[in-house]
Amino acid sequence: AIDIYQPLNENDKLCNSEIVTLHQNASKAYLKADWDKAEHCFGLLSERLPEEKLYQLYLSRIEKFKSESPENWDGVYTHTEK
Repeated sequence: AIDIYQPLNENDKLCNSEIVTLHQNASKAYLKADWDKAEHCFGLLSERLPEEKLYQLYLSRIEKFKSESPENWDGVYTHTEK
């Protein structure tokens, strides 16, 4: 697994402290497999920043994980196709 980062500058709308906090809370919940909290937080982010495709990606993964909870979840998503 590798970490992927998105560089931001002070003028970027993602640098808003409320957005950063919400993203941190969503990510922590996702890594803990707290699907309801992660879904709520990523949903709010998706509503506020609909052009950010990352939040829709997380929401679709969460939807799948809620019905098919991954065994031994370590927060790493394994891609099975391009």
